[in-house]
Amino acid sequence: MSHWPHRVLSRRPAGRRSAGRAGRGTDAKGDRGSVTVEVAILFPVLMLVTLGGIQVAMWYHARDVCQASAQAGVRAARSEGTAAGAGSRAAADYLKRTGAGSVDSPSVDENGSTATVVRVHVRAMVPSLVPLPGVSFTIDQSATASRERFTTPERKSP
Repeated sequence: MSHWPHRVLSRRPAGRRSAGRAGRGTDAKGDRGSVTVEVAILFPVLMLVTLGGIQVAMWYHARDVCQASAQAGVRAARSEGTAAGAGSRAAADYLKRTGAGSVDSPSVDENGSTATVVRVHVRAMVPSLVPLPGVSFTIDQSATASRERFTTPERKSP
C-alpha cells in the first residue's frame, strides 16, 4: 500500500515527445526562427503606434498651453486703462513659464483687437519625436473677450 505523497509515473511510450503548441511536435523544423520573424515585423509597428500616441499627447498638451496663454493675455489686456501690448506680453510671459519644452518658436499678437474687444492670438510649433520631412505640427489658438469699461445707466424718458 502506498502512502501520500506518491510518485506518478509517466505513461507516455518511450521515444515519443509531448505535443507542443497547437498540437504540433516541439521538434518541428519548419517553425525554427518564426518568433524572430514575427518580432521583426511587429516591433516597428508597435514602436510607430507608441510614438504616435506620445506625439498626439504632446500636441494636446501644447494646444492647452497655447490656449491658456491666450486666455492669460486676454485677462491682462481687458482691464480698463492697460497699455497697448499688455496682452501680448502677458501671454508671452505665460508661455515662457509653462511652455518650456512643450512649444517651439511661439508668436503672440493682438491683431483683431478693437476699442471694445480684446483678441490675443498664439501660434507655436509642437516638437516632433520623429522628424519627418514635410510634416510639422502647428498650434493656432486665440482668446477673445470684451474690454472692461465703466458705463452709466441710461435714463428713461418720462
